[in-house]
Amino acid sequence: MATEGYFKSCTARGLILLVLTVGALLVLCWSRGWLVLPGRVAVASVPANSSVVIVNVTAQSYEQLRPWIKRPPFGQRAVAPVLDGNRVLVTAELVANATFIELEKADHSRKSPATLEAVDYEANLAVLKCSENDFFSDIQPLSLTPDTKTGSSVSVWQLEHNGTLAVTDGVINNVDVSRYPEENTRLLVYRMSIPLQLRENSPMLPVVRNGRLAGLLMRYDSRSQGAVVVPEPVISHFLKDAAVGSYRGFPRAGLGFSFLRDPQLQHYLKLPADSPGIYISRVLHDGPGDKAGLKQGDVLTDIDGLTIDHEGNYQDGLYGKVSLEHLINTRHYAGDKLTLKVLRDGVPLSLQMVLDHKSADDYTIPPYQYDRQPRYLVVGSLVFVELSRQILREFGPDWGNTAPQKLVYKDAFQDELYPGGKQRVVMISEVLPADSSLGYESLGGSVITAFNSVPVRRLEDIEQAAAKPLNGFHEIRLEDNPRVIYLDPAQIALEQPKLQTQYRLQVLKNLN
Repeated sequence: MATEGYFKSCTARGLILLVLTVGALLVLCWSRGWLVLPGRVAVASVPANSSVVIVNVTAQSYEQLRPWIKRPPFGQRAVAPVLDGNRVLVTAELVANATFIELEKADHSRKSPATLEAVDYEANLAVLKCSENDFFSDIQPLSLTPDTKTGSSVSVWQLEHNGTLAVTDGVINNVDVSRYPEENTRLLVYRMSIPLQLRENSPMLPVVRNGRLAGLLMRYDSRSQGAVVVPEPVISHFLKDAAVGSYRGFPRAGLGFSFLRDPQLQHYLKLPADSPGIYISRVLHDGPGDKAGLKQGDVLTDIDGLTIDHEGNYQDGLYGKVSLEHLINTRHYAGDKLTLKVLRDGVPLSLQMVLDHKSADDYTIPPYQYDRQPRYLVVGSLVFVELSRQILREFGPDWGNTAPQKLVYKDAFQDELYPGGKQRVVMISEVLPADSSLGYESLGGSVITAFNSVPVRRLEDIEQAAAKPLNGFHEIRLEDNPRVIYLDPAQIALEQPKLQTQYRLQVLKNLN
């Protein structure tokens, strides 16, 4: 029995030693590049005609509640692909509020300033141009590949600190339509799982398929190893539109829809048996759908000969089932005409819709504001601004729950509350401590309806009304309690120099 136990002990020790030896050999092979495991980073020397450059950006934004104050500058650094025409493709997030943009060779041998040629914050894309014509003389540009789909093998390119190219392989898991960083935009995305170790402080990286650009990485979650990619169709649409000279942006139909899976709802809408289509739940005033004659309650069954199913999908030749949003906003351009087939009370109709783009400045509450100082006006110690989603974002990433709900409501339903988008929502962003505003300290976030009996639709209305006090006082009417407040112009004049010095208010307004 003792001998048997001895042999068992020796066998166990031998197995442990064998496992350790094999493991050490595997680690050695993996580290030397002799063994490539799934998702492994392969490192290769960057050739003289490398297709990527390093982009260095210095950015500085303004505070939204005190818009005369600039936040501290910060830097970002990313690896970007070079395209034909000596252009560099980056995400719009990378260059938002940029004060300086610089290109750097992959081997760190040369740097050169760059300028912003075109940007679309909704599509999260931008194109840079170098100020030196010979900067790209030894760089081979990347062309775009249009055939990437679910199951396609791709690579993510990064640069090591010594200039060598790090390539991580992955597979596209899914292609669908999703929200982009600007929440009012839904465009096509590629999704993939890939084990990345980000070398720079920006997740923006080229995604390459067979030596051609398939997309730009714009989001990466290291915990789930999930990546979201701006795909080639969105990039191609952006580049083609930007090349025209007058960039128009991605079009929209100006409508909302609901699924039509419920048989009872189908029966209520008098749909024929097995009829496709979606329920039009919302038609924006003066939008392309409204101008085409679409109405709430219509059932949209077909766009340009492509059938729309009960979940709002059509059959795409490359991606299979994908949302009609891709058909409208990426496969077509602003100005294109689409033929819509609808059922209204069971009666078939054919409508013609001309697509258009709604710019950020056309919204009552702009969805974003970059690259410029926010508009503001200071009267006494009250700071007046025009509500934007940038202001709501000051309340954190979960601003939909943490921002004042009356303002969130106005943002969500601005098309119904302010049809036509011909005005702005003017509010008090902050009350600076002063004798003239004692008791008004809690009025930050209050919406202004009138100033000295003048209806307020923009900041200019306050500026003009402030020149004509009522009975020696400024009368300011609010949407909520206390409904009306008063300011003494004489006291304001006495306090103004001290306030400007204390809060570094060089100018009392910016209405540009």
